[in-house]
Amino acid sequence: MKHHEKRLLFVLAAVVVLCLIGSTSAEYLISTERSGISLIFHFGNLLSTTLFFGFITYYWIKHKKDLTLQATEIQRENLRITLNSIGDAIISTDSQGCVSEMNPVAEEMTGWKRDAAKGRPLSDVFKIVTAS
Repeated sequence: MKHHEKRLLFVLAAVVVLCLIGSTSAEYLISTERSGISLIFHFGNLLSTTLFFGFITYYWIKHKKDLTLQATEIQRENLRITLNSIGDAIISTDSQGCVSEMNPVAEEMTGWKRDAAKGRPLSDVFKIVTAS
């Protein structure tokens, strides 16, 4: 879930809670019976409604997170399939220059298996030789 979505969800939840507090307070002030039982009933109603919206919000956020993770896994699998089907050697690195992925052609060319090369500096896995 993106930051602005979280912020919007928080604002909506706050508005709902404030409306419920205002509604409960107004009902209590308007009611002719101002006993402790009436007050407990109104605040119990407020609490149960707030918990209900809280659980809905929690499961909605969790569902969005699960969908995002599934989409990421699908993209990762599609990338793996694409890399494996290319006939040229391909080695990808992270921002520190360590091997993050390589296809079977690169494994054959370097003599390194993908799992063994993963996380190692590119210079360890692939020796560049210049013809000088």
